[in-house]
Amino acid sequence: MQHYLRPLLVPKSVALVGASDRAGSLGRSVFENLLAGGFKGEIYAVNPGHRKVFGKKSYASVTAIGRPVDLVVITAPAGKFTLKEPMPRSELRFSTAYS
Repeated sequence: MQHYLRPLLVPKSVALVGASDRAGSLGRSVFENLLAGGFKGEIYAVNPGHRKVFGKKSYASVTAIGRPVDLVVITAPAGKFTLKEPMPRSELRFSTAYS
């Protein structure tokens, strides 16, 4: 049996809301740190204003990913991010926000 915090502490997939390749942005810093830190899981860029971030497809929303995500990291500036679409509990395990 898996510990209930495993998806938060050792996620298999991360959706990065606010992912960006704009220099100096928090979304870029977190994305680069995931890559540089050797994260072995799937990283999903989520930013409706970008088609790609660092060569990876960017999704318009977390629900647009269409598969379960262990951890959603929100790096969008305060007031710029709202939960418009509910996500089934079975598809999202944890989320954390930085602004």
